[in-house]
Amino acid sequence: MILLFTRKNTIFSKLIRLFTGEEISHFVLYFPETEIVFHSFRRGVEIDWYQRFIKGYEVVYSLKVLNIGKAQESIFYRNIIQKYLGKPYDILALLFMAVVIVARRVFNFRYKKNLWARESAFMCTELVNAIKELGIIRDVDWPDNLDMITPKELFDLLNQSGDTLEI
Repeated sequence: MILLFTRKNTIFSKLIRLFTGEEISHFVLYFPETEIVFHSFRRGVEIDWYQRFIKGYEVVYSLKVLNIGKAQESIFYRNIIQKYLGKPYDILALLFMAVVIVARRVFNFRYKKNLWARESAFMCTELVNAIKELGIIRDVDWPDNLDMITPKELFDLLNQSGDTLEI
């Protein structure tokens, strides 16, 4: 499994990068052997073929997950399909993050809980919960709320792990 951190040349992606001040706007789970990606976007959590998905995206960073075998990958697929597939994108959580990011810049104010996040909807970074739940990446100090983390913050967090390798 490879974790992709991407950007796209769309207004939505540009707005995310403008608010965060970061070079990436999206997080994707990629399985090279099957050429499948899982991600959450405006249409919600979906599965796509890598070749179709990547046409509009630029990969900025990628991390290979080192400690996942075939059995764990199978469990992971089932988990993500049962729990996440088809769920809506959490646009309200994203809007709350934008407000908090502006407050952080203007007032140096930090907020740890996303008050507008819905349990039944997901931003792209929240899909890392599936990895967290299986314990595939162990040596990470996971934040309490993955609905308050940007794709770049997620990359920085996971890149410190001995269970991943930047490629």
